[in-house]
Amino acid sequence: MTVPDLGAAKPFYETVFGWEIDEHGLVTNTSSGLSLSEGTAMDARTAYFSVADLDECLSSVVSSGGEILEQHSPQSGKLAICRDNQGTIIAIRNPAQGFE
Repeated sequence: MTVPDLGAAKPFYETVFGWEIDEHGLVTNTSSGLSLSEGTAMDARTAYFSVADLDECLSSVVSSGGEILEQHSPQSGKLAICRDNQGTIIAIRNPAQGFE
């Protein structure tokens, strides 16, 4: 996922998702193979990041300099579209039981 400034993105994503990000941008505490790299802020809302507590996560988004753009509660669970502290758009969801 591209972000304008890796150094500024690391504390945001470490706070919001609890990721551990190495000096190369690789998220080291997940099995997803996800990494951050410097580039233009992107729209990554089609990649859903699942969390156990959406309200707590959204609080972290705001306190870390991000913005909540939209919130929805379809049958499949709660969903929020957010902008990080540099303009990259992400989707965060708390899936309902049976939609994990």
